[in-house]
Amino acid sequence: MTRVFDLVAVGRPSVDVLFTGLEAWPELGRDVLASGLGVCAGTSFNTPAAAHRLGLAVAYVAMAGDDPWSRIVLEEWRAEGLPTDFLLVRDRPMPFVSVALNRDADRGFVTYYGATEADDAELLAHARAVME
Repeated sequence: MTRVFDLVAVGRPSVDVLFTGLEAWPELGRDVLASGLGVCAGTSFNTPAAAHRLGLAVAYVAMAGDDPWSRIVLEEWRAEGLPTDFLLVRDRPMPFVSVALNRDADRGFVTYYGATEADDAELLAHARAVME
């Protein structure tokens, strides 16, 4: 039996670490205090999670590792109740972390992408197989 989805999303979910309310932009050798801090799953996670909350049938084709950052994503995945049918979890570190520095109406990012080209190729092949 063929399954029908309202949304098929493909990507690597990140952990977003958000610092808000900065009094100034960071400078070398000087600490800057933030008035707020948040940690959540992000990037490609946002759209399928929101669609699932709206009651849409979601196929989220994604990959994560076994590192602490990936475990944060997987915990949010379970909390959202997203189906895991097309989730690949590998027994190796694959951290994907983005730090957002928010000041007034602007923001800056620092990102670490811990996947390899082979990981990206595997995810693409998996996505193609899901779409067949």
